[in-house]
Amino acid sequence: MKKANLRLQIRFDFALHAPEALLGLDHGELCKKLAMLLGPAVTQGMPTVSAKQLDRAQISLVEHHHHLEVTNLVPAAIPIEQVVSAAPHLTNDEAASVARRAGSKAPSEPEALQRHLRRLAMETASEYRLVPCITHGVLTSGAAGEVHGDLNLTNGHIFPAEAHKSTRLAAGQPALAVHVEGTSVILQATFSGQTLTGPVLDVAVADLVSHREALLARWQAGLTSGAS
Repeated sequence: MKKANLRLQIRFDFALHAPEALLGLDHGELCKKLAMLLGPAVTQGMPTVSAKQLDRAQISLVEHHHHLEVTNLVPAAIPIEQVVSAAPHLTNDEAASVARRAGSKAPSEPEALQRHLRRLAMETASEYRLVPCITHGVLTSGAAGEVHGDLNLTNGHIFPAEAHKSTRLAAGQPALAVHVEGTSVILQATFSGQTLTGPVLDVAVADLVSHREALLARWQAGLTSGAS
């Protein structure tokens, strides 16, 4: 096989006008959609045509690769920070997508707007986004205890680990400290009773906002490692 001794880069910038439905996609989805639309006719066709043209000068195409990048030029209708305050579990791309989708129909009343953004956010990403955590509290025996489990960034609920479902916390406790493992993040959870699935523990979504970057990084690290 011949060894490359030249590198050729050809760049085209296309200004596009796309349907409204495409503008609501996050960056990754938008890139995938346009790559699918262009298909092999472009990604394989251009190297094929280029190779034929270069062959006239006895230049061989040894290898090639392509890179597709899309920039959404439409400004967000709602500040991304407002979306994050309603749904801190979203990635930056997802939050930007929701901000664009919110559009001019977004309610002006603050509480209604939060509910509107939250609904759009859940349509974008409603799956569990879990990070391991330890909740510290007082047991019914009066001793200090821990509940190991997973915090769902999507809604703030804590799922006790199997071994801790029988742990019984004392009623009437003030906010319980929740340490997110692998980070320095300390959150506060409310304890609202005991069920067959263990202590009912929840962190307010608003409490997740100020620690969003660290929490998302921990969640993404768990995806990479295959852990929660």
